[in-house]
Amino acid sequence: MRQMTQLFKDVVDETSRIILPAGQGTSNWTMGWSAQKFLCIGQNDFSCMIGPEMFREFLLDDTLETTHYVERSLYHLDGPNATQHLLTLCEIERLNGIQWVPGDGYLGAGAMDSPDA
Repeated sequence: MRQMTQLFKDVVDETSRIILPAGQGTSNWTMGWSAQKFLCIGQNDFSCMIGPEMFREFLLDDTLETTHYVERSLYHLDGPNATQHLLTLCEIERLNGIQWVPGDGYLGAGAMDSPDA
């Protein structure tokens, strides 16, 4: 995770060096926009398979580091089991928002394709 976080920061630095001086702001796959560095972080679909203790041990430090690296951050919480980390995420003061997706087969996430629909 440490190596990936550093690589992530290097990519943010390089793209920001190119994009921000043009005054057009930044965006990401969530279609959010900011005049400053804005990232959707925490795209850890793996988090739905671990409990809060392991989340704190393996994912929290890098999440904190990333939120402190940019001016605007959004955490992508994916899947019904990922909600167990919501209270931990709400403790992060620099986190600007949390986007939750219920997961495939759940109401609002392709549920019409589900055999239970």
